[in-house]
Amino acid sequence: MRIAAVLVLAILVSGCVGNELGSKQMMFAGEIRNFRADLTKAREVPVYPNESAIREMFLDPKVKVIKISFIPGEYNAFYAVTGFELSNKLTVFYRYHFQQGEFYIVDDLKRNLTPCLFFAGTEKLICIVTVPVNSTDEINNSDEEITIFMKTPPHADGTYVKLENRTVVLSGKDMSEVDRDYTDLDLAADRFLLALLRE
Repeated sequence: MRIAAVLVLAILVSGCVGNELGSKQMMFAGEIRNFRADLTKAREVPVYPNESAIREMFLDPKVKVIKISFIPGEYNAFYAVTGFELSNKLTVFYRYHFQQGEFYIVDDLKRNLTPCLFFAGTEKLICIVTVPVNSTDEINNSDEEITIFMKTPPHADGTYVKLENRTVVLSGKDMSEVDRDYTDLDLAADRFLLALLRE
């Protein structure tokens, strides 16, 4: 009898442990979402002026283009990985908010065959494009555009997420992966995504 009780308890405990989310995971829209950084650490990254201002801008009905920008250099490989993560999670974000009707990936001929998200139920079109720049002076947004600018050393003056006009700056001061398997840019990017991915 005791052995049976111990076995049942062991099965229950192992089932619960197997369902726990790791430090780089969260549930959103009914699915486990994986991130690059420890989300407990990412939540400590400051957001200016606040999460709501950033989220509201990305849900602005006028927005059609999200530009992911950076100054090419030493950290190009990090920009590529972070850019992919941003594109992927932004697609999840917009699918969640514009889930009425069918969802398609289409080519917007005006944007040089850039793949765009088209939501048939709302006729909402969102294009996510990568735009390398030589300096922040080249960043220019219309009312239909938002830029996500990834900032790393020597330009980064800290690790934070900051909304400046229609540009979200993801600043990562420390790009080393010493004693961890992510960078400060990963922390800033994940902090930004946590601000968006709320149900």
